[in-house]
Amino acid sequence: MRVVLRKVRSGRACKILSMGSDDACPLFEFFGQMKRDNVNEFAKIIALLDRTANHGVIKNEQKYRFFKREKVFEFKTKGGVRVMGFWDEGLLIVCTHGFLKKSQKTPSCEIDRAVVARGEYFAAKERGLLKEVQ
Repeated sequence: MRVVLRKVRSGRACKILSMGSDDACPLFEFFGQMKRDNVNEFAKIIALLDRTANHGVIKNEQKYRFFKREKVFEFKTKGGVRVMGFWDEGLLIVCTHGFLKKSQKTPSCEIDRAVVARGEYFAAKERGLLKEVQ
């Protein structure tokens, strides 16, 4: 299966892409919903992604959390917005999806979803099935 990558942000420190298919992009679908339903939190997560692209990951548990065993992470806002992703070589961040957290702990199903997407990404990369689009 081909994996389609769309640019989210690009800066001096790293490039941030979103992972999807030819006809779907979970992160951009989430962003569209956030723009309609919660403009302030949408602005906060975009500002965090901009800052990361230009200056690197903030070593701040309130804005970024790495799940070491699963090799995925989440960008976070205080309002509960989460964007899941993982690192690839060449200072590349690949985001898998976003969600609005409703409980104290990040739901394991959201972490699992990012882990599965990470596996799909690296399998597609190995087979030469990654496609970056505008």
